[in-house]
Amino acid sequence: MIKVRFAPSPTGLLHVGNIRIAILNYLFAKKNNGKFVLRIDDTDLERSTKESENSIIEDLKWLSIQWDEFYRQSANLEQYKAALDYLKKNGYAYPCYETKEELALKRKIQASSGAPPVYDRSSLNLSLEEREKLEASGIKPYWRFRLDDTQVVEWKDLVHGNISIPLNSISDPILMKPDGSFVYTFASVVDDINIGITHIIRGDDHITNTAAQIDIFKAISGKFPQFAHVPLLSSFDKQEVSKRTGSSLSIINMRNDNIDPHAIWCVLATLGTSNNVNHSDGFDKLVSDFSFEKMSLASPKFNSEEVRLLTKKIISEKSFDEVKNNLEKLNIKNLSEEFWNTIRGNLQSINEATFWNDILFNKINTIKEDEDFVRLMLETIADPLDFDVWITKLKQVSGKKGRDLFHPIRIVLTGVDDGPELKKIVGLLGYDRVRLRLENNLKVNTMSKLQLYNSFSNSLEDFVPIDPANVRVYACGPTVYASPHVGNARPLIVFDVLFRLFKQLYPNVTYVRNITDVDDKINTRARERNISIKELTDEVIEEFHKNISLLGILPVSHEPRATFHINEMLNIIRRLLDNGFAYESHGHVLFRVRKMPTYGMLSKRNIDDMIAGSRVEVAPYKEDPMDFVLWKPSDEGTPAWDSPFGRGRPGWHIECSAMSHKYLGDQFDIHAGGQDLMFPHHENEIAQNFGAFGCIMAKYWVHNGMLLVNGQKMSKSLGNIISLDDILRQHDGEVVRYAMLSSHYQKTLDWTDKLVAQSKQSLNRLYSALRLCNDETSSDSNDQIIDALCSNLNTPLALRILHELTDKIFKSTDQQEINKLCAQLKGGAKILGFLSKKTDDWFKQCGNLISNEEIERLIVERKKAKSEKNFQRADEIRQELLEKNIQIEDTVNGAVWRSL
Repeated sequence: MIKVRFAPSPTGLLHVGNIRIAILNYLFAKKNNGKFVLRIDDTDLERSTKESENSIIEDLKWLSIQWDEFYRQSANLEQYKAALDYLKKNGYAYPCYETKEELALKRKIQASSGAPPVYDRSSLNLSLEEREKLEASGIKPYWRFRLDDTQVVEWKDLVHGNISIPLNSISDPILMKPDGSFVYTFASVVDDINIGITHIIRGDDHITNTAAQIDIFKAISGKFPQFAHVPLLSSFDKQEVSKRTGSSLSIINMRNDNIDPHAIWCVLATLGTSNNVNHSDGFDKLVSDFSFEKMSLASPKFNSEEVRLLTKKIISEKSFDEVKNNLEKLNIKNLSEEFWNTIRGNLQSINEATFWNDILFNKINTIKEDEDFVRLMLETIADPLDFDVWITKLKQVSGKKGRDLFHPIRIVLTGVDDGPELKKIVGLLGYDRVRLRLENNLKVNTMSKLQLYNSFSNSLEDFVPIDPANVRVYACGPTVYASPHVGNARPLIVFDVLFRLFKQLYPNVTYVRNITDVDDKINTRARERNISIKELTDEVIEEFHKNISLLGILPVSHEPRATFHINEMLNIIRRLLDNGFAYESHGHVLFRVRKMPTYGMLSKRNIDDMIAGSRVEVAPYKEDPMDFVLWKPSDEGTPAWDSPFGRGRPGWHIECSAMSHKYLGDQFDIHAGGQDLMFPHHENEIAQNFGAFGCIMAKYWVHNGMLLVNGQKMSKSLGNIISLDDILRQHDGEVVRYAMLSSHYQKTLDWTDKLVAQSKQSLNRLYSALRLCNDETSSDSNDQIIDALCSNLNTPLALRILHELTDKIFKSTDQQEINKLCAQLKGGAKILGFLSKKTDDWFKQCGNLISNEEIERLIVERKKAKSEKNFQRADEIRQELLEKNIQIEDTVNGAVWRSL
């Protein structure tokens, strides 16, 4: 009978990478009528905890993974001792006496000579007398298995096919440590033999281990199981999914977020295979579809958004009875089936019900709407409230319809741009709450208080500057080793809008954006191109400045370069050493992470979870695996500066701490950057500044979401890295800017050709509206745009406001009103960084396939054809212009054209 096992270590939380292995084992067992074994690998007595074991079991139960047999390694110690004695007796095991430091030195010597890091078996040369002398001095040996280095291990892998590994290419594996604890590699083999495991399904990072384990299998039992090594799961930031990536992908967090377990099954069971993800597929379908033959050898990339979108589909189909218990745990007020049916189509997780509970039954973020229209809403509402009757009256007295009618109502009643069906929302709110919100909207100031989402507190907060006379902002700038790509443009544009908004709200803003011009990536790229580091960095910085100019990015207050601030970095390092937050070791200076009791407060990660279960070797100069470098020695040919710690160069994180402190002080208002910098970069900055100055460096932490390309993370392996320079050769910078701001800055943005085309069309429409007024028309303040941006930089709402203004311009017949509206359009667009060009210049650069004069001639001919009721010719002209990338829009002032 086929028997497989899932063997987690109870030293931390299960994550999606672990669970994928569990699911693949489970599906394989069920498809072959076999048995699924759960084995808790708790031989690491120091780090294994009962809490972690309980969490593992709860996670598996939540996922409905049921085991046929259960084992715990800590109950098998006698079996390991017996197996080791057998190996000693038969000459397979031998004692070794090198310390960790001695082994590290040997590896360093091997590396410098180009030799592979294979243990040299020097302990085998020790005489019995020498061994006894070492042990008498208190040195206890660790035991290694002697591989048959004359052989090549071969097996047929169920995923990779035929694999062969010469045993002389790998080190003799350790079986037992000096403290008497048994190593995973050995204990696992003994257990697999005793339990009768027939197939081992695990990650392909174990392939080298497998070669050594097969030799141990042969020595003990003469045979070995079949193996299937599946490609490691990666997250969308190209990192291996592991306990070291933190808790964001942990199963317990997904449980707490009320991610649907079936969504996890559907995604992980099909990831990396040719099977399609379908939330309607039941367990039996997943079993029947399972096959290693369908599995790609490429590392599949896990996207938590996919699980959330699938959960959204599953949730939208759940009845109130199915979710009632979960909603009660969230302390939802006014819980009812009506509430559930209203919101379920707008949830990505059950937890988001709290968001709509707050909107429907608590305080909302009031966004000022047109007072006259809000007054009409109040005049037409009646008790009892009938939505259809109310809307009919409102439509009659206002003359509005469609989006012009419904969108302002939604904004006034909910404070958000989209959501559940408005009729259902009004039904849940009831007459009293609807009326109160309408009245409150009339009471608020034209401009709302600025609110920003603070990643530090994970909440939307009112922005209260430390010094209202000088708002201080720091944003992480580029590392200048290569041309910037389109993803680099997103934070630049987003935080430029924030800068522009602050300039509207406060008398003085100090905005600092650094340039990192010392980094190992820079060193590598300069060597690859056979140019000096200065040549490389100067070239990339020049290109960077050219690109941000084309994107309409305003000049920042300070743009410090890391290489100009080495002394400031050394001063902070000295303070950290003096305060006990840092230590020197082997030419390095490292930050002592465990000295910082709240490390992980920004990224919401736990130190022990990050290092638990890690089987990688820790750098010998570190006190703790999590400690990070502040200063490191430089080799010949690598940039170096003199320091009290030796000639070397700074670590990455210390650079931003030094530059932000120099220009903004101990504490400033906002630290901005991409979500990918939250850990470890921003986390380490917080630790450094707290250790040196005793405070959290920034009051608010604002992070923009990731950028994908056609649904995928940009990477060299996928060949989808898009150079910003290439994009700006093809499209005007305003098009790129519009595309970046079309989605809320916190959300993931998918960069596609369709998005770019839509952005260009939208800008064409805005510029077409400006054709109806003079280019010299001055811009006017636009409180609605400022109001939208004050609502956590709601740029999609701001863009919609611009287009609503455009609609009014096209509909107006009063030139004075058109000029006034155009001034508001220009003023609002200026805060967003648009409409900076003259209209003729804009349309000339669009590359029309026809001259402006010919366009105008055809429009006149079309107008004449329509007046003569020759609609066929009018349509022919419209089609002719469309074929030449010109679209006509009929307005009350006549036809307006724009380039496509």
